[in-house]
Amino acid sequence: MPIVPHISKGRIKFRKWFRTVGLVLVSFVMVLAIGYFTPTQWFTPQETCTVTLYVSSDNFHTNLILPVQNERFDWRQRLGLSMADTGQYRYLGFGWGERAFYVETPSWDQVNVWNALRALFWLNSAAMNVYGYPDVPQSAGNTFVRPLKLSQSQYERLIQFLDGSFQRDDRQQVQRIRSRDGTLTNFFEATGRYSILKTCNSWTADGLRAAHLNTPMWAGLASAVMMHLRDGCL
Repeated sequence: MPIVPHISKGRIKFRKWFRTVGLVLVSFVMVLAIGYFTPTQWFTPQETCTVTLYVSSDNFHTNLILPVQNERFDWRQRLGLSMADTGQYRYLGFGWGERAFYVETPSWDQVNVWNALRALFWLNSAAMNVYGYPDVPQSAGNTFVRPLKLSQSQYERLIQFLDGSFQRDDRQQVQRIRSRDGTLTNFFEATGRYSILKTCNSWTADGLRAAHLNTPMWAGLASAVMMHLRDGCL
């Protein structure tokens, strides 16, 4: 008579739990993959393109890059930037991120592990990084820049989104945290809370979506945002 090995009830429960967790993780990854490749819109609005903005990515982080000023909007006045600040710059880059990580990390090779983990797994205050470009932004090194054409109405909706991303005091003035000497790099208090579910890339996608531009269903990664970029009009 064959001997049937005894398997404890605890081991059976553990195996069932392990299979359940594995199934949940696989399902979660599949949902994210579908969101990564699925666009939020399948058509191009029938509008005339009159404005060009730029979206940049260093494979981790995305930014929106707009003219310093045009006939519709002047960021110098809105952000309290003087001509001394912006006289040599034609474009401003806007990036939203976790406050402590953003302000205390000058470059990726100086990343503090604790700040990085805290940024991902806590609900943290946000900051806006604003920096200048002397000319039309170009791809260089690890940074890829993509031009994006949109209509005047789309541009105005994007401006409203960006303007609303700055936290203001009782006098409705933006709140500057600090500047970096020698460059037009300013950090401002921003609205919202940063977490693994609300990252710099999902903020960029929210801005593009507010302007009725194409974005991925899930925009947690910079590559997802960049892959779905296309002009917002004919």
